[in-house]
Amino acid sequence: DFSFIAEDHLSFIFGELSRQKIKITLMQNSAISLALCLEDKFGNIEKLVTALQAKFKTEHTADVSLFTVRHVQSVNTEKYYKGRNVLIEQIAASTLQMVIQ
Repeated sequence: DFSFIAEDHLSFIFGELSRQKIKITLMQNSAISLALCLEDKFGNIEKLVTALQAKFKTEHTADVSLFTVRHVQSVNTEKYYKGRNVLIEQIAASTLQMVIQ
């Protein structure tokens, strides 16, 4: 049973992020899921996770890094993936971004 991520869900999530002063560094959204890479300068991630778990099924993966390559060419991207556990990737125009662990 899949539930859709509707506008009111996104509004709730963004409201919680704002309340906890947590910055989004990468976001990937589909009809049934939302993946976020977050910057938590104030140590509020546990409060956020608790608030979101009340309404959503959540997964929290700590100790990740956002890796960004600008002006990348599609023929040269394999070298950036070697030896990395890629959790999320986005390629837009000439920029490659990966959340790695």
